[in-house]
Amino acid sequence: MVRQIQHITVTAILTSSPYVILNDFGGAFAMGAIGGGIWHGIKGARNSPRGERLVGSLSAIKARAPVLGGNFGVWGGLFSSYDCAVKGYRQKEDPWNAITAGFMTGGTLAFRCEFIVTVPGSRHVQGAINVRTMSTGTADQCRSSST
Repeated sequence: MVRQIQHITVTAILTSSPYVILNDFGGAFAMGAIGGGIWHGIKGARNSPRGERLVGSLSAIKARAPVLGGNFGVWGGLFSSYDCAVKGYRQKEDPWNAITAGFMTGGTLAFRCEFIVTVPGSRHVQGAINVRTMSTGTADQCRSSST
């Protein structure tokens, strides 16, 4: 009896959902931390007195850049998780996966905030629109790397 050995390629492993999700989470965290370091470094230097600008800049970077990186990481991880879940459910590779993932990510992030009493769900829809608008490049990158 001959045993058949299945050969799993490296690309098949790296394009599976857990690796894609962790990769997107890490990339979003790095992007937020670097961007937050630049932003809060400039902001900290501007808000410090003359002669203390370097110390104020470094203090602001240490205090706020990791927070911004974490927020970006949560956004990227949620979007990638929903994107992979929708791909798995629909068994299709098209733009509607990213649109649905952006909608669900915006809804999840908006759900953490307080609700608007007058128009239920309006914050969720606006959040989904914002996330979808910002995530066009991320969705295209995920789609091209998994093919």
